[in-house]
Amino acid sequence: MADQPEEDKKSGGPGILIPLIVMTLLSAGAGLACGMFLFAGSNKEVETAKEAKSAKSADKKKKGKGGDKYGKKKKKKGKHAKGDKDEDSEDVAKKPPVNRILEVPAITVNVGKTKKNWIRLELKAVTSEEKLEDEAVLLHRVSQDLVSFLRNSDIKDLQSASGYYTLRGDLNEIVRVRSGNKISEVLIMGLIVE
Repeated sequence: MADQPEEDKKSGGPGILIPLIVMTLLSAGAGLACGMFLFAGSNKEVETAKEAKSAKSADKKKKGKGGDKYGKKKKKKGKHAKGDKDEDSEDVAKKPPVNRILEVPAITVNVGKTKKNWIRLELKAVTSEEKLEDEAVLLHRVSQDLVSFLRNSDIKDLQSASGYYTLRGDLNEIVRVRSGNKISEVLIMGLIVE
């Protein structure tokens, strides 16, 4: 009787090895087929992007920029020569708006219902406007809104990283609403909670 279980164990070894090898080969083949299918689409996209880029550069060469073979500019007659665009107007249209940073007065305020806890907040405001009408007045109004928000907030809300993130989001929303989207965001330069 003791001999029968040993024979069963020996006969089961090679029987499991063959299906394991077959499954491994099938898995490798399926992986190869999926990889070829997925990467075939991305290669076509790369090729079409290269073709589009080369077509654009060919168009630019055909148009030319009025230069001779040494890269020097040829002089045009008058301000514009037959339908040519002014190069300065193209540069202005392509330039992104420049962000300006405005100094917001530092805010020191008691937080919550207790008089023990206070916050000092130093901020800078980011705007893409070249000039804001009544800039000082707008910054003062923003500062007052932030003071009223901080007075009504609880110190427990600011004691974690997620609390800081939430505070930053709330300050940005208050500033955008008060400025009528003239100020895009607020940068927190300093935050002291005591």
